Amino acid sequence: MKITAMIPARSGSKGLPDKNIKKLCGRPLMDYAIKAAKGCKKIDRVFLNSDSHDYLRLGVKLGAEEFYRHERLAQDDVSMKEVLVDFISAMKLCEEPPDAIIVLYPTYPLRTSEDLTDIIEVFGDLSEDSLIGVKEPDTHPYLCYKNCNKWTPVLNPNPDKYYRRQLYPDYLEISHWACIFSTKAIYTLNAQLMCSDTFSYMIPNKVVDIDTLEDFEYAEYLMRK
Repeated sequence: MKITAMIPARSGSKGLPDKNIKKLCGRPLMDYAIKAAKGCKKIDRVFLNSDSHDYLRLGVKLGAEEFYRHERLAQDDVSMKEVLVDFISAMKLCEEPPDAIIVLYPTYPLRTSEDLTDIIEVFGDLSEDSLIGVKEPDTHPYLCYKNCNKWTPVLNPNPDKYYRRQLYPDYLEISHWACIFSTKAIYTLNAQLMCSDTFSYMIPNKVVDIDTLEDFEYAEYLMRK
């Protein structure tokens, strides 16, 4: 099976501007995804997908191939599915197109080549065409409310019953820490890159996903420690 890694790194991050190239322990954030993919023997090619020519030039220096994303696909309201349809359409024109795509968001710097090998091996053993990461939610839905003024719960637990944590019903949270699918499956997936037949892959609960400066500083603390 030929597997291509696609690392999405648009330049318009709002929460933490230019986070994809911000240096974490002396290395651009996206370098961690590139090196993890390059170090995985089950991945044939590694592409940086970006609307920024500066990002792409840096990505090439770090070892990735470049794929230019048109600026219309780098807007806040564009789904990753749209980005991937564009990418896969181009990959199908290659002499040896990939059988599957693994999407590696740069915001997970602690993900390793060994992690990717494990994910791909699980995917290879499946009959399903897509796999996405899941984890136990950081905050259980029983503790979440839509409107604190009216105290409207997200779910419908009995307000007069005390629930011990161990008795909470099982719920899972989607995580794009892990996301892999066959090239033919992308058209069946929704904007979250999943469908009813998508296989779930349990990822480590303590995963750092960088979206804010505080996340960035926490990741740096863990890595230096």
